Amino acid sequence: MAAPVVALRYSIGFRDSKGFTSRMRFLIGDATVTAINTDANALVVLLQAVSNAHAYRTDLQTPDHTYGTTAQYATTEDKAELTFLDQQGKIHRFQVPAPKAAGFNTDTETVLSSETNMGNLITGISTYVYGSITDTSPMTYVSGVRVRRRLVRKATGFTKDPTLGIPEE
Repeated sequence: MAAPVVALRYSIGFRDSKGFTSRMRFLIGDATVTAINTDANALVVLLQAVSNAHAYRTDLQTPDHTYGTTAQYATTEDKAELTFLDQQGKIHRFQVPAPKAAGFNTDTETVLSSETNMGNLITGISTYVYGSITDTSPMTYVSGVRVRRRLVRKATGFTKDPTLGIPEE
């Protein structure tokens, strides 16, 4: 198998039911740029099927402000972390925010790769996504687990409202 003729990085964004966002980045390779766009659109559909958050391509001109659905794992704090290996043996991890409960085993911690939508996503990543531009074959799936991370919010002490009439600190 030969290396892909064209490989481009795509970023897919997610917005959960509370409005928090998250992103996943992929190196998608194929024969033409048109084929890569088709592959990126297919990945968005596959990711939407396994996530309660709304998935969208961040490179499109029209911004997408659709919110996700409220379900068992409704926020981007919960993630399904999928681990893949590329040709050189490097580990690549992709975190699907706000995963659907059906994508997990009964222990609610292990990704259930035999579930239809999760299996389709794993197959899609194993078909379209490459580890580096020199790889001659896409990545292979290793495992998946549930990850919980608290959201980090940035706060500033500066007042930047011109109507207050006081100088900025």
